[in-house]
Amino acid sequence: IPLYFDNDEPDKRTLAITTDREYRAVYVDYIRRKEEFISKFTEGLADNELKNATDTLDVFFERDVRGGWNKLMEFSEVLYEMLSRGDSIEITLKGYASPRAGTQYNKNLTDRRVSSVYNHFDLFDGGIYKRFVVSKQLVIKREANGETKAPPGISDNIQDERKSIYDVRASRERRLEIIGVRVNKEKVL
Repeated sequence: IPLYFDNDEPDKRTLAITTDREYRAVYVDYIRRKEEFISKFTEGLADNELKNATDTLDVFFERDVRGGWNKLMEFSEVLYEMLSRGDSIEITLKGYASPRAGTQYNKNLTDRRVSSVYNHFDLFDGGIYKRFVVSKQLVIKREANGETKAPPGISDNIQDERKSIYDVRASRERRLEIIGVRVNKEKVL
């Protein structure tokens, strides 16, 4: 399940490796900026270029950003049902960043992204997962990758906000993936 983040979120301009913010709040702030992203990225474009760029960002925000949120909510419900019936589950939260900032900054940023999604599971529905985490029936592994996995061609030019912040290619790199779900030690997803 890929979950997406605004540039330098959560908690802008810090070297902290954890955050108190839960992914829900981070997601809401980001999805509200959809029109701003479209406006900034399409500035100066016309005709087909304008339409294509607008459509690309619209699809990204609706299918990927909102879709990721919806999948997280569905997963959270199913996860609780599985834990309640006695399954032992291990999930891995893998964080990524676009290459806009320095290597160490991006590593810390992806740690914060992982932390915000961990906070989701810690706080979800009044903390229904806490007892499963304490008993180790639910194990949540954390892996922050920084920008090390970003493909070539993603702008790291801090002066070019259009490409390094608002371009959908850079936006796709600012994510967390819930991967490696194991149920009773057997990989299922």
